[in-house]
Amino acid sequence: MKGTSAEIQDIALKALINDPYILSKCMGEITESYFANLSYKLAYKCLKKYYTKYMVIPTAEDMMALLEDDYSPEYGEMDTIKTEIKTIYARGVSSEDFLYEKLIEFIRRNKIELCLSKVVRHMENQAIDLDEVATDLRDGVSLTLTKTEAYNLADVSKIDNIKTDAFGSSDSPVAIRFFIDSVNAYFQYKALIPGTLNMITAAPGRGKSTLMINQGVSTAQQGYRVLHIFLGDMSKYDGLLRYLSCISGVATSKLVDMSTADLSKFVQKYNMTGVLSLVDVLTYAAGELTVGQLIEEITMLQKEQHKHYHMIIIDYDENLTEEDSENMYKSGGQVYNKLALFATLNKSVVWVVSQPKPEFWSKEIITLEAAAESSKKQKIIDLMMSMGKTSKDSAVATLYLAKNRRSEDCKIFRLKVDGATARIIHITEEEYATAKQTERHAKE
Repeated sequence: MKGTSAEIQDIALKALINDPYILSKCMGEITESYFANLSYKLAYKCLKKYYTKYMVIPTAEDMMALLEDDYSPEYGEMDTIKTEIKTIYARGVSSEDFLYEKLIEFIRRNKIELCLSKVVRHMENQAIDLDEVATDLRDGVSLTLTKTEAYNLADVSKIDNIKTDAFGSSDSPVAIRFFIDSVNAYFQYKALIPGTLNMITAAPGRGKSTLMINQGVSTAQQGYRVLHIFLGDMSKYDGLLRYLSCISGVATSKLVDMSTADLSKFVQKYNMTGVLSLVDVLTYAAGELTVGQLIEEITMLQKEQHKHYHMIIIDYDENLTEEDSENMYKSGGQVYNKLALFATLNKSVVWVVSQPKPEFWSKEIITLEAAAESSKKQKIIDLMMSMGKTSKDSAVATLYLAKNRRSEDCKIFRLKVDGATARIIHITEEEYATAKQTERHAKE
């Protein structure tokens, strides 16, 4: 990059190495290309990788080992690289305000230069997207790294500000209602709010993904953007069919039989209100990503596509690669700690789909202690719902509000599950009892 001097690059790297808060705020903003100094490029690459995995800044000694692990000749002589990075670590820390000021200048200059370079390329091709250019410029000049200030409870002049920080502006507040409306009565704000980490747990084949698809559809119908991430054997095509089935009420088996042309028309028909346009699907193989890598993927997707996801569904947690495979209790806690931090920083409602311990698989009511692998999960999550069925083929299930940090919990809701159309509805106790009796008679 031509836009930043060697001195500013030097200060920027020092700020990133010195302060984990600054690093966490800036990793999604700064790429290795921002550094012209090859030693700094390599060091920043190592820094991001280490922090993403361990959530701490590497020591100078650890950094030397990281540099060797990621080294390739294109970065120059290893001795020179180590000398430069040791100097960065050894240098005294400037005032925090000075570091913030120079780091913001570093990021803004690079963002604006990238934007202007894009404009030049588009002018050469006679194809300029002015909205995209305006967004890039706005992002470049509006960056802030200010840490949270204490709020005095008597300061009425800032009530609107703190309310906006929690829910969004009064023009477009973010409060996402759960798709089973009676559940919302037990939430403090009568809806799910940004910055929360929520869990849905159910045994294999009991409908936990179907439950989240219903929530995804409902969230989009409320006008919010959804990212549903399938970790495992679900493909993007599977995601399309199940969302379409849930929205339309047409069985997935019938959608599978449609030609590409007919399916395209079907999508257009059910997207007339724009609901499908608000849902994105990502798929990864089981074990392909750690939680840190997943967070980085989501962050980059939002940045590249100029989107913000109000709700993010991670389906499901056991298919993330463990960062500490020798200690499942510790690993489970680390995964959920990172997701909770991400939910807060990204201002999203984050759902994690999980399985309970095997001894709870045939239970109708799955309690808080059923969270598999790590009781640390229970302490970190804001909300835990479970979905219990006595058998896979049962058409009814019990939704149990096992944990609700901000309000009442231990509440029961009866559900009817239509696997063919991926639809779930709330039913009465009487309807539930009748359905269970019918199923028992059918087996006799």
